[in-house]
Amino acid sequence: MKPYLEHIAASKEGSWTLFDRRLPAIPFEWHYNSEYELTLTLNSRGQRFVGDNMAAYDDGDLVLIGPKIPHTWCSSEDCGAGITHQALVLWFSEAFVQSLIKPHLELRPIQVLLESSTRAVEFSDGVRAKARIIICDMMPRMIGVRTRRTRRFTAPSFGTFCCR
Repeated sequence: MKPYLEHIAASKEGSWTLFDRRLPAIPFEWHYNSEYELTLTLNSRGQRFVGDNMAAYDDGDLVLIGPKIPHTWCSSEDCGAGITHQALVLWFSEAFVQSLIKPHLELRPIQVLLESSTRAVEFSDGVRAKARIIICDMMPRMIGVRTRRTRRFTAPSFGTFCCR
């Protein structure tokens, strides 16, 4: 199956985009992006496919995927009665990351992490727990603007947040 290119509607005000996807189930949608993607999956269990790798995922799954790597999630069940499956997806460009890394010697080890993302980087339980708090805490701080089919939230200090 050939993956499709998912175009990200990036904001001109922000350096990254945060998308809140809530569905009764996460469907198999084989795709890739031009950007890096950090996905936190909540209230969902199923299979995660990244490149030629398939792995089970559960509530709190956190994965970094590099640009142009085909991937998808496919849920098999939720983790709580009546709660929708949720994927909080952060996209950011290579240019944005390099603008942070290059001027700061202390951030250069992040380059190794990004290079590892060509096969997907799975994070430890401790990192997932901390990231979940940080990512979820960002959401109430966003300022909403309704567009045709998307609700876009922007905050200059936090980037862009979109939810459908």
